Amino acid sequence: MSSKLLASLRLAQLKHAAFLTGLPSAGTKADIIAVLEFNTPTRTPIATGSRIVSVDMGIRNLAYCVLDVPKPSLSHASSTKASPLQVLEWKRIDLLHPSAIEPQNPTPSDDTQVKPSTKKPAPIPPSAFTPSHLSHTALALSRTLLSHSPTTILIERQRFRSGGGPAIQEWTVRVNMLEAMLWACLQTLRETSSLDRTLSSTEAGSGARKGTGEFPAVFEVLPARVAGFWVGEPGVSLRMTAETFTSGRVEPAASAVLSSSASGRKRVQKKDKVAVVRSWLDEDKGNPDVSLAFSGEAAKIAKAFAAPTSRSSSSSRGTIEEGSVEEESEERMGKRDDLADCLLQGVAWTRWEENRDLLAQLLRS
Repeated sequence: MSSKLLASLRLAQLKHAAFLTGLPSAGTKADIIAVLEFNTPTRTPIATGSRIVSVDMGIRNLAYCVLDVPKPSLSHASSTKASPLQVLEWKRIDLLHPSAIEPQNPTPSDDTQVKPSTKKPAPIPPSAFTPSHLSHTALALSRTLLSHSPTTILIERQRFRSGGGPAIQEWTVRVNMLEAMLWACLQTLRETSSLDRTLSSTEAGSGARKGTGEFPAVFEVLPARVAGFWVGEPGVSLRMTAETFTSGRVEPAASAVLSSSASGRKRVQKKDKVAVVRSWLDEDKGNPDVSLAFSGEAAKIAKAFAAPTSRSSSSSRGTIEEGSVEEESEERMGKRDDLADCLLQGVAWTRWEENRDLLAQLLRS
């Protein structure tokens, strides 16, 4: 990494580079250079066959998607039609439902899909949120995520307070507890899998091939950084190019994004994020910058997500209202904002990795 090249850039250019790579863009010039130097070389470029599992944390409304990443193009910066990301799974699950987190649980066909029950759901016992119970839930969830054979797992980083309020809500404590347990389970499974590979190799000799698979990399992702990346000034290019540094200036629209994110004046709402995903799914308009291909049950979820609702598009709730779409689609999909969050997070990560790879190339050249 060329420290001299980074030092020759203006602060606005450094902030723009940090923004495009999903890194902190606040601080002094020295702060941002240190962040770029530390993070860019540590990221392995996305390779063919990479699979991302992106998780939007929750207990009753946990959402995740599984993305297969195509081979990155060396000319992705100038390409107007990139290879689509393959969305293999896109679902919302209730972790308190016994069958919600069974690994590789077959999805019923349309003919056998269970219709939503009209009976009042049974009350949730307080013991469902105790450490002893949530520990089992976290382990089952870990195995479900690993059953998709990912190379990368992204976990939404939870915050303790909402809206800057002084109080910490009880539900927030519960989700944070599950998040910590999920990390602990994944780390434990990583260590035990490494031990199994070592033992297998020792017992079978140097020619052993059992247990040689790599455990996926796990990263935390700040939801505010994802939202700020996708919901900003129109016309901002989210792909890094050589002109990002050689032009000597930052485009006005990008400067507006950086200034608004630094000041905190712009608050991204649920409806804003839902609108971004709906624009990706619009078959008529399309989106030349983000290309997605859905398969299986994920395709049905995408169709239900893009379906018009009975409420005005200006609604700020970003959820499916009763009667807004057919009952079966509503049951299959659930809340739109949770689904939108996990997809936005996964696609943002692929873009950040592409931009980090290009940044490293530019700094080496």
